[in-house]
Amino acid sequence: MTTPALLPLSGRRIPPLNLGPPSFPHHRATLRLSEKFILLLILSAFITLCFGAFFFLPDSSKHKRFDLGLEDVLIPHVDAGKGAKNPGAFLIHGPDEHRHREEEQRLRNKIRADHEKALEEAKEKLRKSREEIHAEIQTEKSKVAQAMKIKETRVLPPVPIPQRVGVSGGDPEDTEIRKKREKIKENSEVSVFEVNIRFIGGLLAAYYLSGEEIFKTKAVQLAEKLLPAFNTPTGIPWAMVNLKSGVGRNWGWASAGSSILAEFGTLHMEFVHLSYLTGDLIYYKKAIEKHLIKKSRGGLVFIGEWKNGHLERKMGHLACFAGGMFALGADGSRKDKAGHYLELGAEIARTCHESYDRTALKLGPESFKFDGAVEAVAVRQAEKYYILRPEVIETYWYLWRFTHDPRYRQWGWEAALAIEKYCRVSGGFSGVKDVYSLTPTHDDVQQSFFLAETLKYLYLLFSGDDLLPLDHWVFNTEAHPLPVLRLANSTLSDVVWRGGFENLDLYVTMPDETLPFKTFHL
Repeated sequence: MTTPALLPLSGRRIPPLNLGPPSFPHHRATLRLSEKFILLLILSAFITLCFGAFFFLPDSSKHKRFDLGLEDVLIPHVDAGKGAKNPGAFLIHGPDEHRHREEEQRLRNKIRADHEKALEEAKEKLRKSREEIHAEIQTEKSKVAQAMKIKETRVLPPVPIPQRVGVSGGDPEDTEIRKKREKIKENSEVSVFEVNIRFIGGLLAAYYLSGEEIFKTKAVQLAEKLLPAFNTPTGIPWAMVNLKSGVGRNWGWASAGSSILAEFGTLHMEFVHLSYLTGDLIYYKKAIEKHLIKKSRGGLVFIGEWKNGHLERKMGHLACFAGGMFALGADGSRKDKAGHYLELGAEIARTCHESYDRTALKLGPESFKFDGAVEAVAVRQAEKYYILRPEVIETYWYLWRFTHDPRYRQWGWEAALAIEKYCRVSGGFSGVKDVYSLTPTHDDVQQSFFLAETLKYLYLLFSGDDLLPLDHWVFNTEAHPLPVLRLANSTLSDVVWRGGFENLDLYVTMPDETLPFKTFHL
């Protein structure tokens, strides 16, 4: 074959360019970018699958691996000669040394037996009386309490205490700044009413429900801090008291600094229990009650507000608790008076329900008037709000317990639906600023008493009478349950009530004399 001559480039003849299809396949030396991406994606998926299989597939020590004969399919290994009752039983996979179907049947039988045992235990429980079940529960609680005491008595091993940096010192050099800091430390002024119903009542309830002495101790210590509030010319306590100095004062907005008798009257339950627990009658000598009951032209019974020497024909939502109070008081009154007080409680409940029913949201305003043609309706804009208060539902519950009249559950359900519809927000429940507007504005506040009282009374309203029965339990203003004190079994057995709920004549019986304490007439 002749070798072609090497000619300069300028001397070569370049064949014409053929634009038609090539006569042989064309091969590229490189891949396009999209093809590289797809190839890389496939490679990444394969690597991920390998790592996933390595970390998440069962351990080979517990399962047999796949092999070319496909004899094992990831089934737990069971030695036929050791684990089976019948070595000749039928096998699921593999040779005779692998797992038997009998093993699976044995597990099924065990599960069935455990299930039957649980059913028999449940049936046995149902055959027992309530007293027997209660005794078993108390036994288990005692065992748990004993175990906790044993655990608490264990001596912890000594450990080195790290250096406590910054737990003391920090005294400012400036005298004025130091005085201001001391002033802040002394600023411990609290509401006597709120501390009593929330903290003392809560601590007492926690003590009775748990039996832990720490709750009783703290309740007594806190009550002692409130006693200086009673150092007044009338004996009616200040609304506020400084826990450190004992100096008290009244609210400026309460009728030019007047005492609020409703706040004072509600102290009696907790203070009686404090005397019962401590044997000190100083707490017991602090309770009075007084109510002003009227009837509107439309026949609605309401409790007016005494202001500046005259009765204002206005009732607050807070006063709606009195319906339940009268129903509860009727239970301990003479037969000729019990019906009267129960009817009075029912009338107050009807009035408070009307205050709900006459609004657009079916939720009651903060207060409502009885002037002329306006009855059970809020007049001022500042009185049209609803802040999730519980008093109306509380009264429904008491009257349901004593009468089982279905209207009270119906009224309570209406209130529950209205709260759910108009007060529920993304973070819980909120009060509304105007119950007469179908497009209410929320105040963005969920009051603590909504959980402690409103929901609790709604729950109790639709529960059986055997849940916290009223012949054994009584609720304080913040709905904390306290056990009913039986005078014959208490340290206050020398304290008796005369006349039931008729006139609330209170006597303290001493060894040699009978001293009348205080008398109030409704």
